[in-house]
Amino acid sequence: MTQRIGAVVVTFNRKDLLREALAALRAQTRPLDHIFVIDNASTDCTPDLVRAEFPDVELVRLDSNRGGAGGFHEGLLRAYRLGFDWIWAMDDDTIPRPDALQAMLDAHDRFPDGQRPVILSSQVVWTDGNPHPHNRPHSRRIDADYLMLAASHSTLAVRNASFVSLLLSRAAIAEHGLPYPDFFIWNDDVEYTARILRRGCGVYVPASVVVHKTKSITHALHNTAGPRFFHEVRNKLWMIKLPATWSAPERFDVFKALVQTSWRYLKHERFKPRAIWAITKGAGLGLFTSPRREPALPPK
Repeated sequence: MTQRIGAVVVTFNRKDLLREALAALRAQTRPLDHIFVIDNASTDCTPDLVRAEFPDVELVRLDSNRGGAGGFHEGLLRAYRLGFDWIWAMDDDTIPRPDALQAMLDAHDRFPDGQRPVILSSQVVWTDGNPHPHNRPHSRRIDADYLMLAASHSTLAVRNASFVSLLLSRAAIAEHGLPYPDFFIWNDDVEYTARILRRGCGVYVPASVVVHKTKSITHALHNTAGPRFFHEVRNKLWMIKLPATWSAPERFDVFKALVQTSWRYLKHERFKPRAIWAITKGAGLGLFTSPRREPALPPK
């Protein structure tokens, strides 16, 4: 593959991790053509760090914190408008190994014409080298033929993926648009990649490895969200309402996951009023509002 590739890194108040992520991007065996840093109005001197230590990186400082969803929406839009053929998206706590990008490109090129994936994702490990439980791939169980084809090329066909190292083709953005910025946090990447992969093909590439430097791997969403849990409820209900994203059986699975997570959250919070309010607020927003539709993108 000899096409132009840009990276999009979304950051908020984690300049030390951002420094490490940008250094890892610079060290890729397949050099990137451009790097965007989308700064969600950080208050820890992130812009000063980028300007001083990474002057070749394009810094986009947002006027407010728009969450991961808003940051990736802005970054993918800018990269698309500048004509990049592939866009590598990640959070600021994602540290790719030197050959992570090349491994995804090699996997893509092994597929025959007409069956090449439009999305590729990396193997995500924690700092101890073990697979990160928050970033497990979800296989494409309904398409046995593509599962077998992907396996024959040392990959796994997936139904959705996360923004922790996602290589996305320009053609996919042209056809399916951008992530919904209104999601703010949680489920935006699941919805977006599931929308693309409802009919498109995507693979998980074990040979492409990134380290996801979360503080811990033991704290589940329902244990750490606090009053922000309303985003989880609202966003899952939004996903269920979006007809282009899931089949009917898949929408039931999303609803079942929401019920299970909400129950665990309520028990963890000991049914405090703030927890009941978070779920009530999320349910109301999810049922009676919808994420804003995006304007059409220019032709690919």
